Amino acid sequence: MKHHIERIKLYTYLLNPLIPRKNRACRSFGKDVLLSYNLLEKSQWWSRPELKNYQNEKVAKLIRHAYENIPYYRQLLKQHRLLPEDIKTAEDLAKIPVLTKRNIRENFPDKIAMPAKYSDLPLCTTGGSTGEPLKFFADACSDALAWASFFRFLSWAGYLWGDRVNGFWREVPKAAHRRFYVDWIGFLKKRYVPNIRHYNASKMNDAALAFYIEQIKRSKNFVLSGYVSALKHLARYIRNKGIEPLHPKFITTTAETLSEVDRELLINSFQCDVFDQYACTEIMGVANECPEHSGLHISSEHVVVEVVNEKEERVLDGEYGQLAITDLDNYTMPFIRYINGDLGRLLSRDCACGRSLPMMDYVGGRSVDVIRGPNGTIVHGLYFVTLLKEAGLYDGYNILDYEIVQKKTDVLDCNFVFGKKPSGEAVEAFRNACRDNLGQMQININFFKEIPKSASGKRRFIRSEINSIV
Repeated sequence: MKHHIERIKLYTYLLNPLIPRKNRACRSFGKDVLLSYNLLEKSQWWSRPELKNYQNEKVAKLIRHAYENIPYYRQLLKQHRLLPEDIKTAEDLAKIPVLTKRNIRENFPDKIAMPAKYSDLPLCTTGGSTGEPLKFFADACSDALAWASFFRFLSWAGYLWGDRVNGFWREVPKAAHRRFYVDWIGFLKKRYVPNIRHYNASKMNDAALAFYIEQIKRSKNFVLSGYVSALKHLARYIRNKGIEPLHPKFITTTAETLSEVDRELLINSFQCDVFDQYACTEIMGVANECPEHSGLHISSEHVVVEVVNEKEERVLDGEYGQLAITDLDNYTMPFIRYINGDLGRLLSRDCACGRSLPMMDYVGGRSVDVIRGPNGTIVHGLYFVTLLKEAGLYDGYNILDYEIVQKKTDVLDCNFVFGKKPSGEAVEAFRNACRDNLGQMQININFFKEIPKSASGKRRFIRSEINSIV
């Protein structure tokens, strides 16, 4: 009976036009999102020492909680002769070993999540774009900070409460036993009130795209958001079919690396600005781009971002390595120094926007998205964009899609979809450029009509099937 009363109260609140749209939109994602959003609106202008003190307080509280309530972390700290009082700041986190997906799978759920809480929570999974999906439990407080961070990011780009967000993301399967009222409240919370429309990034055929465009055109003030590959596909479909272009206020991208070539394509196709963001399914709301476009602002009120090398040691600002992320708000299943496979680097510079939030560079891919040449040279995904442009393949032959796969140290499979077949000279120039930089390799050039995406709808442009560097 109590749950029914609470549900009725929520319906009434969400549908009440006298309550500001901002309040109702935030409430649709959680009872604490509005409170978190108001905090983040203020904290982005705090001084760097103020932000650091706030972050350190949250670090100390999280570590104590994990030690007292999570068997995995209690055992881990004891093994390394650590007590909660030894971890008082973000810098002290380096004393704790990193958390890997293997650690989670081996200890999930009993040893790594709170037994009293996870039985009542929905089971979450990652998209599995690089392998087996990871199972985990989310946390209401962490979700609140993440959604607040997302709305703060949208406000930087020019979002006004009530603007429609058209998102091209992976399809989340519905439970077979869902009742009507569950779907109805889900419609109110995740679609009607915040004005968000979801389009399946895994289903981008002509019929689906035509339907998506007709739906998007019905909205007056709208935003496009989603996977880079999905938005590129949408842009090319509109151009090739001679359809009147869409005119979003701005575009936000996520989940895949946004190259400068991709950014330029989206800007030219939709005649609006493009803003990148970084997060992962396990830890949302990590970092976002402001109008200065000089990097990503880390949501330090919510996360700690470190960069480590293959020995799990921190590297200097400006050096690339694996990201180790700590979610300061997930007390149900703490992610402390979590290695998710993404590569990046921290930046020591200040942003001209005036915010004191620390900065990181645009994420350069995943640890399985790097190629190691026979000569020992290691290159990231965006490196091949440069080679393709220098060989004239990017601009001269309307490249629509590509995938670089390394199955052996001395073999590269280069799969392409072109608008028109490239010349032998351009292909050979690309081969030679690869060999000049990576050493003597067998470079297989393959032409396709379409390169399949992963089940999640994401495109992995670079894929290494040999041991990664980290």
